[in-house]
Amino acid sequence: MRFLIIALAAIALAFAVSLVLGRRGIYVATVALLIGAGIALLSVFITSCSQCWTSALPVGAFFSAPFYIVGWIALAQAEMVESRRSLLYGLCGIMVVQVLWASRVILFATVDGRCPCGAGLFGLINTELSAVGFDRWAGPWFLAEAIVTLAILIATLRRRTELPAA
Repeated sequence: MRFLIIALAAIALAFAVSLVLGRRGIYVATVALLIGAGIALLSVFITSCSQCWTSALPVGAFFSAPFYIVGWIALAQAEMVESRRSLLYGLCGIMVVQVLWASRVILFATVDGRCPCGAGLFGLINTELSAVGFDRWAGPWFLAEAIVTLAILIATLRRRTELPAA
């Protein structure tokens, strides 16, 4: 029950962010995707193998999803204006970074079955703990979020630029 409350709160927060920012698609998408990527990356860094505390990884995966969904919807509805293309290029760069570290999570936790803590991902520690349950699926989850986001960003960048309204 608590999980459902937390998940619904995350979805409500994502929609509240989009309402506060108005219906400016590119800006809403940028903020939503930055928050989603931040939550996803933070969950990897606060996962601690030394304390056997890996629950941050699946929580981060589930909490980042509503922000990605809001970002995808906002991007799909956004009007392309030339001045906003730099935001999209920046988001593409962030998603490429997410693809890289999500690939590392996949190799480390999903394939090798090791504890997916941030220090272990970068070779700073060696642990005997193993990834269990959703820890093994968090990497593919994060990678899927990044791939879908990159696909939508590329499609958005390929759209014809519209003249700004006077």
